[in-house]
Amino acid sequence: MAAAPAYDLWSSTYDSESGNLVVALDEIMFAELLEPCQLSGKIIVDVGCGTGRHWAKMLARNPAQLLGFDVSRGMLARLLEKHAGAQVQLVSDHRLDDLADASCDLLVSNLALAHFPDSAAALLEWARVLKPGGELIVTDLHPDVAAGGDCTFRHQDALQAVKLFVHPLDSLKVSAGRSGFSLLRLVEKVVEPSMRRYYEAGGASAAFDRMNGTPLLLGLHLRRM
Repeated sequence: MAAAPAYDLWSSTYDSESGNLVVALDEIMFAELLEPCQLSGKIIVDVGCGTGRHWAKMLARNPAQLLGFDVSRGMLARLLEKHAGAQVQLVSDHRLDDLADASCDLLVSNLALAHFPDSAAALLEWARVLKPGGELIVTDLHPDVAAGGDCTFRHQDALQAVKLFVHPLDSLKVSAGRSGFSLLRLVEKVVEPSMRRYYEAGGASAAFDRMNGTPLLLGLHLRRM
């Protein structure tokens, strides 16, 4: 299933799910990558903002403006329930046509890049809207995991699959450089024994044994040169 209809379905339960290891690790990773960034008085763009999972932590640091973009009406509706009056926009792909060149200071994108078929085009578009010296934070499923072809969730007791596109790390680095980014930090979150409980809770102990020691999430902090 494509991302837009899938996340429309998922939006009704996305924030209430417990025991989602990917979401739990993304919370930790994004906080680590965001910590050194200056947010006060800055213009921030959140691509693939979903229900606004990270908005409270960003708004607490007093940005001048926070703008959200997503392909799912359902996810944006949930965000607006939590942050009334938020500035959000429905998009159909990686393009941010309503944003002017060099108009924002920080762009963040969490668990979204693998839903874009052309990561190079996305990085080029994100570079366009960032000011020189602006920063980009991306977190996503590690390419080794995305190689499985999809991610899944349950809706009305049926398992739904969301199509993923694999963007190898080396290719991402090349595309980032060609788009005018320098790499400040790369973080990988690896499956380790403390995470076994997430797999056991889902009846997937065998999957833990298979995944133990392998990277699950990837985080990039880049600066537009």
